[in-house]
Amino acid sequence: MRKIDYSDLRWNGNEYEIYAGYPLGHVSLNAEIDNLEQFREITSGISLDRLREICDAERDGRCVVLPCKVGDTYTGICREIVPKKRGKGWETKSWLDSGNVLGFEVMANLSKDGQDYTSRRSVDDIGKSWFTGDKSREEAEAALRKEQEQ
Repeated sequence: MRKIDYSDLRWNGNEYEIYAGYPLGHVSLNAEIDNLEQFREITSGISLDRLREICDAERDGRCVVLPCKVGDTYTGICREIVPKKRGKGWETKSWLDSGNVLGFEVMANLSKDGQDYTSRRSVDDIGKSWFTGDKSREEAEAALRKEQEQ
């Protein structure tokens, strides 16, 4: 089967028909052009390699959209359980706190030798001091050797 190209398009007065010796169907070029323009607008300034990386991560279930950027201002409700000032028992103390986002952490639920535990890691540490994947052991050992040599 041959590929259809622009030479196969015939204007019938209302829309283009795909014609390869005989009519194959109708195509709305306006809709395709609109889609292409939207795609160009959405992906403006992002390289094809980066787009491929993002799409691969999305398909693999590894893509996460962070709630804000590093440096953004935040205000949050903080809570702490403290002893009651009068009487026995505990009470919740709440207050507002605000500042700037300095970074993000990854919280991973891990298991080693049948024991489950939680590890908090900075996103910036992934690929530097925290590795995943088939070669994670080798990459971690190489990073440790490099760190010890310095």
